[in-house]
Amino acid sequence: MMWSEQRPTFVVQIQDTYQFLIEDPNLVAFGPPFGPLEFHEMLPKLPITKVIRTSLPQTKIPGWSFVSSPNDADYVYTVSDLAHYPGHKYHRKRQLMNGCLNRYECVYEDLTTDIIQECFDLQKRIIQLTSPDDSQLQEHKAAHYLLNHFSHFHFFGGVIRIHGQVEGLMIASRLNDNTAVGHVEKTNPEIHGISALLHHWFAKKTLPGFEFFNVEQDLGSPGLRDCKQRFIPDHMVVKYTGLKV
Repeated sequence: MMWSEQRPTFVVQIQDTYQFLIEDPNLVAFGPPFGPLEFHEMLPKLPITKVIRTSLPQTKIPGWSFVSSPNDADYVYTVSDLAHYPGHKYHRKRQLMNGCLNRYECVYEDLTTDIIQECFDLQKRIIQLTSPDDSQLQEHKAAHYLLNHFSHFHFFGGVIRIHGQVEGLMIASRLNDNTAVGHVEKTNPEIHGISALLHHWFAKKTLPGFEFFNVEQDLGSPGLRDCKQRFIPDHMVVKYTGLKV
């Protein structure tokens, strides 16, 4: 939904089964179908040559080859680790978090519709400070779209205020009974340590009851990959791409 302006989304219905298709840039199937038909029954009926999935089909599909897609693997952290940063491996994260708390007057607050405009203002400041490329601008647009529709879906989020101003933002939703998935993280790049503090407070104050926090993929971006690896994932969710052969 949040990426629909950058990647138009369509739905195909076949025998009471629904399949999402996106332009990426050509028409491709995205994720599993919804309905009585199994994926191997649905795929031959679709006018596509590529599939993006989160798991391998349980049944081999003639004429299709599926390979792992490392750049699309999701990073999954344990909520308890983010909430406590235990042991030597999190020493640097504790340093960053405590440094931010010592330098600034930081307050955590649940995200509500009343402060959406302040989140838009944070985005504008980040864009001015970072001069984002086209890919990063698309991500900002997707986050803006989600914020605009925050009250329409079962999202939850939190912000960090520093001296009263929103300087950090996290938005997530329930993926399943034990996992939350993060959709948006925004922090002022001039505030050292705020990302470590945001992850910690979000896990501690907003994610109790969840075991895992999935923060999605790095898309092959070296900077994003380094950042996500530094939070020490518990495991990765491998995804696969299917190509017609």
